[in-house]
Amino acid sequence: MDEQKWLKWRKEGIGASEAPVIYLGQVFGTTKMKLYVKKLDTKIETRTNDNPDFRRGHTYEPLAARRFGEKTGIVTHYPVDDAERYGARYCLTDPDKPHRRVSLDAICDDGWLLEIKSPRQMSCDQIKAEGLRDYYIIQSAYQMAVAQKTGTFAWGPGQCKGVRLCIWEPESAEIITFEIPWDESLSELICESVDDFWNNHIVSKLPPFTTPAPQPISRKGGKYKQVDSDAWKVASQQYAVAKDSLDAATARLEIVKEQIIDAMEDAKLERIQLPSGIKFMRSEQQGRKGFDMDLLKHEHPYIDFDRYNKQGNPFKTFRVYGVRKVERDASDEEENRTLGLAVELAHFTKDKIDPELVFEAFEDLRSRTEMYTRALENEAETLKEQLKQAASSCTGKMFGDK
Repeated sequence: MDEQKWLKWRKEGIGASEAPVIYLGQVFGTTKMKLYVKKLDTKIETRTNDNPDFRRGHTYEPLAARRFGEKTGIVTHYPVDDAERYGARYCLTDPDKPHRRVSLDAICDDGWLLEIKSPRQMSCDQIKAEGLRDYYIIQSAYQMAVAQKTGTFAWGPGQCKGVRLCIWEPESAEIITFEIPWDESLSELICESVDDFWNNHIVSKLPPFTTPAPQPISRKGGKYKQVDSDAWKVASQQYAVAKDSLDAATARLEIVKEQIIDAMEDAKLERIQLPSGIKFMRSEQQGRKGFDMDLLKHEHPYIDFDRYNKQGNPFKTFRVYGVRKVERDASDEEENRTLGLAVELAHFTKDKIDPELVFEAFEDLRSRTEMYTRALENEAETLKEQLKQAASSCTGKMFGDK
């Protein structure tokens, strides 16, 4: 089926991205009530490709799936085009409860599903620091429940071992992989909430005015002091603007960089120089030498290696969580043009790549990245002053005061 038929198919059931909304009551601004209204709306939804989240996911999903297979050696199947993405191989429906429906990103031959996420760098940092969000765990549990029932073209019913969740990290153009093993009790819990929502609200057409408190999946205690002042709000907003600008430039640069590498490999060139003086080099380097501590311990088990451990001095780190993406002005035509060009290049097949166009885009983006970096440095200085003022209003002392 094509995308329009797939949207209709998804509307007539509950998908994996909607299960967390039902179970938790609200996810990323979408509530059970909003989902209820959306499902009962007779108009078939349309999806625009002209938004950053869609373009980022559409671009990085096949790259992440391919990278996972190359990195692990596990045979990994993923859609090669939209016709396959929306076809029966990757879109599963529970035969006994047809409202349970999932669209899979990829499938591994060893019994695991592969779910791919491509969030902003800030979200990647938060996941590495705090672990997977409940949203991802619930979505994966729902996918497993359906796949366990239906099986896939790579393995049969009852053979699902779990979900490998791959996070594509834009800063390093690499993947972070988490394994969520099959948990029958959790999957049943999620499916029960989905069935209840479907039967008691969608089928019965009764709005979900009340939302029972969900059973927690994973929770962590907090060590944060709640503050509320204009100075803190201004400082956090300035940080969000500066970070978002740098992330956007970095992401665009990575997209074009990959295209340049592909073009150089196709042309079998290791070094290229443009009239502007920019040079590109793509050559094999010798691997770095490292010290094999495991081998040393194996060959000399009598040595007390703990005696040689050296404790470093304590130090403080600065981390930021929960900064929301900055809403940008649609009239910023120059930035939108550059972003659109970079993403458009990412969709070119190798035989259609125009190296000169790619190099031109790369040069444009490189200068833009430098501009964002300078802007970020200026914002950082302003942010520092704002944080000092905010701290002073909260504690009566300036940062750095003894």
